[in-house]
Amino acid sequence: MQDLIQIRAVVEDNYNIKDITIHSRQRDYTDARKVYSYIARRCTRYTSNQIGKIINRTHASILICHNRANELMERDENFRMSIRYCMHLCVNILNKESTTYKESLDLIWSNLSNLQQEDILSMANDMTAKNNGLKKEIRYV
Repeated sequence: MQDLIQIRAVVEDNYNIKDITIHSRQRDYTDARKVYSYIARRCTRYTSNQIGKIINRTHASILICHNRANELMERDENFRMSIRYCMHLCVNILNKESTTYKESLDLIWSNLSNLQQEDILSMANDMTAKNNGLKKEIRYV
């Protein structure tokens, strides 16, 4: 549920809303609920019921918000830009692959022999050197 709270905070911050749970039909509130629903359904594995509980809505309201967000993304450029911006922020916050990978490596690192640890470090250094070489070759416009 912490993920949903973080998504809610990003959306509220983007729309300058203090509380997305307020029952209001103002455009900022309705758009914020649509963005929250869309991102929560796309970026998490929570059910619509769980997503709705965070903003005091039912699962049906979440489904409707998600569908309306899809419709608006096709027609409204400003809404599309807003949802992409929020999605970008949320994905950066919710990205757990690197931390999970690091945690997994930390677990097995102590079980590796010194030779295996040295091999892994040398491969990582080689990859870093190649990456830096590629960065120098690529000229950004």
